Amino acid sequence: MIKFKASRAAARAAGKKRFVSKKYSFKHLLGIYFVLLMLIILCSLTAVLVYAIYSGLRQMRSTNNAVLNVYLSELQKEMEDLTVFCQELYADNYSFEILARGRYQSGRKPEYEYELRNMVNNAVPYYGAILIFDQKGDISITRFGAGYGPEETVECNELKDRIKEYWRDCDNSRLFQWQAYVDQDRTFLMSAYRLEDLYLCSLIDLDRFVLQSRAAEDSGQFQVLFYSETEELPGNGRLEQLG
Repeated sequence: MIKFKASRAAARAAGKKRFVSKKYSFKHLLGIYFVLLMLIILCSLTAVLVYAIYSGLRQMRSTNNAVLNVYLSELQKEMEDLTVFCQELYADNYSFEILARGRYQSGRKPEYEYELRNMVNNAVPYYGAILIFDQKGDISITRFGAGYGPEETVECNELKDRIKEYWRDCDNSRLFQWQAYVDQDRTFLMSAYRLEDLYLCSLIDLDRFVLQSRAAEDSGQFQVLFYSETEELPGNGRLEQLG
């Protein structure tokens, strides 16, 4: 009788142990399930975040390219207009040729200069300039665009003198083409034509050109940088600061 009771007690103890073991296993599985669920949620959130960042960068790149294309197309149009004007004036204008070759009566010189001055006034870019001058300094026609205020008169005159000196000291290989001209902390696109000793020079202020560009209206934090073949040029400005 004693042995039987002992056996029944041992059986109850073993069953209780198995019940605790099963209970422990259920909690363990529940914990594993919770961890896996958290990992799935974390991976999903990470994937969503990565996709959002990728989409944002792609949209930013697309917007920047669109703004830059607007800026470049307007700049190219400005350059083409100036090129056509200078080529026609250089190749097919009587007053320009007469002044260049010196074949005029002294009393009629102001008449030819007046005609050229009117043509220059109508063709000068908003942020740029057109200059006509000779080696001796007897002829000087200069017009800066409407984007330069009266308070910049002295600065414009100094720039004009430096440009004249540049071309007087420059060899002919730089003529008849656009080039980057760096003046102190500003960068210009500049081209020049020469007939005898008479120069016809046009320039565009790159850093200020963005002020009149439609690109400035949609720029946000867009930044325009100018480069030559080997280096970054000065005068780079943020559109939002210039706008």
